[in-house]
Amino acid sequence: MPTENDARTRGTITPIVVYGFGITVAMWTVGYLCRLPLIMAPAPVLFAGLLVALLYGGYLAGKGTGSALSGALAGLLSSFLNLLILGSLLTHPDKTNQVEIRALYTVPGFLIAGAIFGYLGAIAGAKAHRPELVNDAFAGKLAKIAGAATLLLVIAGGLTTGAEAGMDVPDWPQSFGYNMFLYPLSRMTGGIYYEHAHRLFGTLVGLTVLVLGFLVLRREESRTARALALTVFIMVVIQGIMGGLRVTEDSIWLAIVHGVFGQIIFALIITVAAMTSATWRGDAPAREARSAKTDRILGWTMFGMCVLQIFLGAMLRHIEAALHPHITVATVLFFLGMVTGFRAWGLYGDLPPLRRSGLILIGLLVLQVTMGIVALAAAGATRGLSVRPVSDVLLTTIHQAIGALLLGISALLGVWSSRLLTPIAEETPTGE
Repeated sequence: MPTENDARTRGTITPIVVYGFGITVAMWTVGYLCRLPLIMAPAPVLFAGLLVALLYGGYLAGKGTGSALSGALAGLLSSFLNLLILGSLLTHPDKTNQVEIRALYTVPGFLIAGAIFGYLGAIAGAKAHRPELVNDAFAGKLAKIAGAATLLLVIAGGLTTGAEAGMDVPDWPQSFGYNMFLYPLSRMTGGIYYEHAHRLFGTLVGLTVLVLGFLVLRREESRTARALALTVFIMVVIQGIMGGLRVTEDSIWLAIVHGVFGQIIFALIITVAAMTSATWRGDAPAREARSAKTDRILGWTMFGMCVLQIFLGAMLRHIEAALHPHITVATVLFFLGMVTGFRAWGLYGDLPPLRRSGLILIGLLVLQVTMGIVALAAAGATRGLSVRPVSDVLLTTIHQAIGALLLGISALLGVWSSRLLTPIAEETPTGE
């Protein structure tokens, strides 16, 4: 029998918005990867990937709400958001900002197709729906989606930097005089693709974080979560302006700060996801632990060290400076992270968020050190070449992405230690 919570979930627009943004992020990820200059997948492969993302998103919407209609509406919302990309296919290639007449039937058809395929996926998903598993932590789900979109934006920015394409689109907010959302896809080649796609992803992240902020302010009671969500949105606005000024002023230092700031935003979005999760909002009290204060300090120290290391890495990538400080801080960070990770994993095995975060931190540290050594060796072997090899660009970008994940995990360890642990109160001696 459907529960009252299940009926409330089906009757609200919130799940539709969350699943709609989830489908959009998945489709943009597929499209971005398939259109990368070093991949350029055939059109049938691209179409199949987009269709799978839409169908699976509809399936999840149906499974999560028990309603096939939710999949149709989520698919429709996704198609509406995807108009940000569709405009590049409908612009006249030789007439700036002029949309071709076929848009009159292409746009409605595109929207209808999104609703149909979302509905088809949701039909199967609704059959797998389990009312007893429904919860209303949709803000947490949207925060995870925003985090995924932001991580992809960080990767896109890394590829742009690695390919030395940061100034390949020399104007802003236009793109070669075009409205940013109407720049022809046929002209997005080479470095222009990296830079322009990065701008489009920035728009998607901005919209997602805007909706996330509204959802958190509307549904969450925690003042901390509400303040943090609002802060993240303000930071995203500043980040967008900073990215534009980096182009108009052609400032390498703005590029460095822009890159570091973006990774901090990613970590804060992950923190919002934790604070709006069902586990965080549960009634379980914090456990008293003698080491609670120590573990909080370790988590936030890791966070601060990661920010410093990311800044040094950005300097190394942009101006080839701070190599030795970067290596020194990496060494300290590795041993500090191992201590932090093993403590979280070993001392709190019955607290899944801490145990899981500690284990992930250990794995990321090992992977990061390995990638750092490989990337450094590759950079040394290719130094002096006029064009950076693709392998070099990929290695440094992966290294950067892992750094963003380390920053996010460190933030999670800090906030989960505060939520799940509390220092043991010292007993006050009493006289007779």
